[in-house]
Amino acid sequence: MRRVVFFSDRAGAKPEFRWLAVKDIGEPGEPSEWPDWKSILGGNLTPSMFAFNENRIIHAKLDTSITMMYDDNFMYDYDDQNPAVIAATNRKTMRAWRGPIFAFSTKMNEDFSDIAGIGDMDLHQYTDLVAWLIYHGNTSTAHELRTGTKVQGAMMHCSSEQSEAKIETIMVPRMHPIFEVEHGAEVCGISENIGMPLLLRKDRKTPKFIGELHRPADPSHSNSTLTAMMTSCDPDGPHQMNFGLTPRHWQGGQVPDTLIVRQDREDLDPHVLQAFGDYCEVVLQPGFKRTAWPWKEAFASLAAEVLENMESEKWSSYLATWKSLREEVRPDPMQVDPQAAAPEGRSLRSQSKRKSVHFTDNDVYAGEMEPAGVDGKKQRVVYQRPTGYDEDDEEPDVKPKVEPFDAEMDGTMKVEDVDEGSDANMKMEPSEDNDEMDTT
Repeated sequence: MRRVVFFSDRAGAKPEFRWLAVKDIGEPGEPSEWPDWKSILGGNLTPSMFAFNENRIIHAKLDTSITMMYDDNFMYDYDDQNPAVIAATNRKTMRAWRGPIFAFSTKMNEDFSDIAGIGDMDLHQYTDLVAWLIYHGNTSTAHELRTGTKVQGAMMHCSSEQSEAKIETIMVPRMHPIFEVEHGAEVCGISENIGMPLLLRKDRKTPKFIGELHRPADPSHSNSTLTAMMTSCDPDGPHQMNFGLTPRHWQGGQVPDTLIVRQDREDLDPHVLQAFGDYCEVVLQPGFKRTAWPWKEAFASLAAEVLENMESEKWSSYLATWKSLREEVRPDPMQVDPQAAAPEGRSLRSQSKRKSVHFTDNDVYAGEMEPAGVDGKKQRVVYQRPTGYDEDDEEPDVKPKVEPFDAEMDGTMKVEDVDEGSDANMKMEPSEDNDEMDTT
């Protein structure tokens, strides 16, 4: 007996796994097996079969082949399309399959002309089978967008997520439901205006979020950046009064972990997404708030000011500035190289107030905890005892370096404020551009 996938032609049918008897019809030195097709398709038809060994959607070769068996006269002897195939492919097939169909895992002989052995179908092979049903004979433009390698997207975590990285890179299949608006994805209006349309889809697997569409707000399901990104921005639409407001289901307490991709199926750089979130919160939100309670006469001019900042040119300029400042001022929060030198001088001072960190290793002078590195471990910025430091100098003589921190190897630590009189309390005067940053 072997497990096969059966597509029944009865009304309302769905794909199902069935057990099917297999006959050994081989000869010495030439193994061959054959399925008992009559017990599943019926005896009053002429069987035909087709074998393939590639998932054409993702361009991947299969470890074993898959063979479909169906009625050779399926185009003429049946009135309706196979409902199980329609359900499995979500109506994305170009060929109108009719009549009963089943598929099984096969090992073909060297010239791919005969079945040497039959195995059990599993869910991975079922996915490859559905991909073939969708791909076969499909020349539509929409289908071309579904084929190819996975797309880089991002998972933006809510406040209940314990992960340090609030934006996580995710590889998304091109046929993922997020690319179908009717399957729960939503278009970010602001991103459309700047020429980078994004699709967002809430992660239904987030704890305390399963199956409750009208649930009480959970404070842990919040993300101010996502709330700002989904602010309504169409002043001329049917919901003009919502301009500058965020739909209730994107407000605090209603926002779980959310998957985000580009609607054009191009890769989404997580840093660009982070910059876009800052753009929505820092640049656009103040303008949106000013439109909240004006008289009708003032609304149009205030909304126009917001829309002027919501253009592709303004966004491109902001993104370029954001990238240059990120490289100059702050380390990458999503990827820190444990072996690379820490940013020098002013770059380090964008971090939180320095603490004196005393380890069991007496050679360590002081340091600060840094974001996790690519290996997931904490890091510390280590300062050796300064020598030749002159308060008139713009920078101390000793530069910091980054080392990986391992509690088991480096021992325990305690954190306390640096004493005012300590020579660790290095200070810097603000630069001429009045960039007053905390340098202690």
